[in-house]
Amino acid sequence: MDFFQSFEEIATTCELKEEKVKSVIRYTNKDTRDFWKSLDAYNKGKWDVFKKAIINLYPGASKGQKYTRKQLEKVVNSWVKKTMNLEKCLLKYYGEFRPIARWLKKEILSEKEVNRIFWYGLPQHAHRKIGDRLKIISPDHDQKHVPGRKMLSRLEDMFLPKKLSMQSLTTMNQQSRN
Repeated sequence: MDFFQSFEEIATTCELKEEKVKSVIRYTNKDTRDFWKSLDAYNKGKWDVFKKAIINLYPGASKGQKYTRKQLEKVVNSWVKKTMNLEKCLLKYYGEFRPIARWLKKEILSEKEVNRIFWYGLPQHAHRKIGDRLKIISPDHDQKHVPGRKMLSRLEDMFLPKKLSMQSLTTMNQQSRN
């Protein structure tokens, strides 16, 4: 989708109309160009028809897929291997984890899966510390179940400096992207 959006901006600036179909293939590699030229929609020369045909050929393209489960697992696995200083590294882990998980939660992962994957990325000493605190603040919580991120946010004072919260981290993370 980003590819087509960028191309359409350029095409509009250059006032391309019917030439879009023939022009867009200039921005692809040879294999893609040959494949796209073999489509019936290419020969029709109508941009909207051609664009739709292309998008339908690529899984996730219509949704603007940006992340994969594998990318999320890569982030988590990289943190599992680290000795996490809870105050500093939890913020960084959450900052890497959240944008990917948030996108995947729209279509691919359930909230429960996101929580399980997030939990897996925390070091064992954090699991013990969180488990001990959960026994105090939520005695009914089943220790065999992964606590949700909402439950973890109730425990954030264990990990984060007093003036910093998961909510403020989210705000900071969004501001840094702008």
